[in-house]
Amino acid sequence: MFHINAQVVALLASLVAGAALLADRKFRRAGFWERLAGADVTWINAVPAILAILADHPVMARPARLRFIRSASVPLPVAVRDRIQSRTGVPVVESDLGHLDEAGFLFLAGRTDDVINRGGEMLYPREIEEVLIADPAVQDTVVIGRPSPVLGQVPVAYVIPALAPDTAGRLQDLPRAATGKIQRHRVGLSG
Repeated sequence: MFHINAQVVALLASLVAGAALLADRKFRRAGFWERLAGADVTWINAVPAILAILADHPVMARPARLRFIRSASVPLPVAVRDRIQSRTGVPVVESDLGHLDEAGFLFLAGRTDDVINRGGEMLYPREIEEVLIADPAVQDTVVIGRPSPVLGQVPVAYVIPALAPDTAGRLQDLPRAATGKIQRHRVGLSG
């Protein structure tokens, strides 16, 4: 409960809605689905690391009333989202930035603090990162906005190659918080 996701989205939202909340002291993959099925849960709030673990294991007893799984805190890789949706048969949604279509459906696209405004065009770093990370030569990446005197901001990608770096000075790892989220504000330009 040390992160805003657990405090606000899981705990406070459930209390305000008058819902019951099932919180484990510690995440355990073994028996996870069985515990939830026994509690008759309707939605799951989890971070991408937990969903990645669950995506690689069979769902033994999915809760019958499970409507969706909510992912938050850090971006969820598309491959993990696809695997967990395939295994559970329920949609995975991500939180902070989205839009409603004409039919009233909500589509989530990223976080407002991550948006890069390039000459009035809103670019979502995550969309650029997903294209880059799909390349087998890329191990990890982060995209940030760099100030531009003409456009306001331009996207800049920092890439950790999948192969061992052969020259000094390459970025070895991306700065992360305790939750695993990349700390974009700590990624700087070296020239």
